[in-house]
Amino acid sequence: MIVTKLPWAGVKVEIGTTRIAIDPLYNFPPKYERSHETLYPLDVFGKVDAVLITHHHPDHFDPEAIARFYGEEIPVYLPVDSLQLFGDTPLKQLYGVETGQSIRIGSAKAIAVFAMDGFGDPQVSWVVEGGGKRLIHGGDTLWHGHWWNIKSTNGPFDIACMPVNAAIVEFRGDPPSGQPITLGPEQAIAAAYVLGAKTLLPIHYRTIHQPPLYCETPNLQDRLHVSAAERGIRLALLDTNDSLDLSSDTDFD
Repeated sequence: MIVTKLPWAGVKVEIGTTRIAIDPLYNFPPKYERSHETLYPLDVFGKVDAVLITHHHPDHFDPEAIARFYGEEIPVYLPVDSLQLFGDTPLKQLYGVETGQSIRIGSAKAIAVFAMDGFGDPQVSWVVEGGGKRLIHGGDTLWHGHWWNIKSTNGPFDIACMPVNAAIVEFRGDPPSGQPITLGPEQAIAAAYVLGAKTLLPIHYRTIHQPPLYCETPNLQDRLHVSAAERGIRLALLDTNDSLDLSSDTDFD
């Protein structure tokens, strides 16, 4: 299994000749004004056989880019309850999945597992396994009590791709809560630890930071290093288009 970091929350997973993109993003949501990292045409990272989407928010589900760069016929899987939350798309093979449902994509198996969205919207985490390796991608989930169940049913994991920016927002709810809507650095490391993951690949940070509308937590990378060392978790701080071959025993901090 080879895992490539895409911008924001995206990753590409390669298992043999099978290639899967999770939450790929190219069209930056305009309400955040500007991206703090370059967003590349998706085909820069190579073609894929299928796309997995954790939830329908426009920083995770970019149907126009998926259709443009991967083709309108690419199979796209997302939570079934999300299907009614957006309008028409150019995508011709859009499939809703239930939590716990598994699908076969070439030499890989993908399983939709529990996630908790910061706004109460439908969301799943994706487990992808094949070639003797297992990955979990947490979209922009909050902390929840299902980590132990996920490990028991689907783990342990070779790598956990978890959000780390502990975003605080002021665009949903009046008054705003002032509380994070995603995992923070310490929580992401704790989730990886509970899941039995050997490595944490941080996602969902850097790209969006527009105070007071959307605020990333401070000192994010330093806190990741401290927590990872305390828990004995390998930390893979990858830049966009960097790849991690899980057959290697190299340290990634």
